[in-house]
Amino acid sequence: MVPHLVTNMASVSKTITAVAIIKMLASKGLNVDTKISSYIYSEWSKGQNISQLTFRNLLTHTSGLAQAGNCGGNVNYAGLKTMIAGGVSAANIGQPSYGNCNFALIRELMLVLSGASLKPDGDQRASQSASAYIAYVNANVLQPVGVPTSACKPPSGTNDVLSYKSPAGSTAGTDWGDWTLSCGGGGWVLSANDIFKLTNDIATGSTLLTATQRKGMIQGNLGWDSAVRNDCPNPNVCKNGSLIDNSGRRVWTYAGVVKCNVPVVVVVNSPLPSPYETGSDIIGLVATALTNSAVPGAKHACS
Repeated sequence: MVPHLVTNMASVSKTITAVAIIKMLASKGLNVDTKISSYIYSEWSKGQNISQLTFRNLLTHTSGLAQAGNCGGNVNYAGLKTMIAGGVSAANIGQPSYGNCNFALIRELMLVLSGASLKPDGDQRASQSASAYIAYVNANVLQPVGVPTSACKPPSGTNDVLSYKSPAGSTAGTDWGDWTLSCGGGGWVLSANDIFKLTNDIATGSTLLTATQRKGMIQGNLGWDSAVRNDCPNPNVCKNGSLIDNSGRRVWTYAGVVKCNVPVVVVVNSPLPSPYETGSDIIGLVATALTNSAVPGAKHACS
């Protein structure tokens, strides 16, 4: 377990997707307050109130999709098509409720937004949208900050972290499998070093986003858990990720910005101390570490 070994980054993938769609929208002269309806496939039936949703709603989990059904599981092409046909309640639009489908849907919207010639509805387009999304993220988000070409599946060979049950016994470790067709809300296979490069540029750089875009992403909680919860180390942003299987094997991931401009990345595949072991995230662990690192004196306000 070392910083250059890769693993499924789970929901930290949402922050990656957020940077990608912010950049793509800007390249088209659009922004996150653009409505998504024009970028939904024409073959997909649009249910009630779908026409009211914006990219910001997806990026902040305020679309109402999470309240409408299995938003955590509907992350492939067919599942998203069903969710869009089902529509959302007008009363739920603007109300935060966490759901993976919000960011998986961005993957599909990006294909239309790119202006690509679409393959037939169904499996062919599902493969097309997944490939296009992964290629765009590599070219426009990861590689510009020095991350090598990456994927939403484990690499061949032994360059990845495996997750084991505790105690391990004779149960084999898992690499969490191939997420190519459901990538966006989870699934990117990267190292702690890779995510640090991304988070560092969001915190202090200018390679990926302009100063205005960075400010909008952080203050607008775009792609962060602080959009739906209030326990990210205040006044900072954070994104937690967690995967667990039926055997108790799991991995925790975390990316965030603390003290205004300090990037923090954590990847764990071993048992955690109490009380963090029983939870579904490590936000509290990072918050406690930050509190314990404090020194006397007045805090500086973020500029």
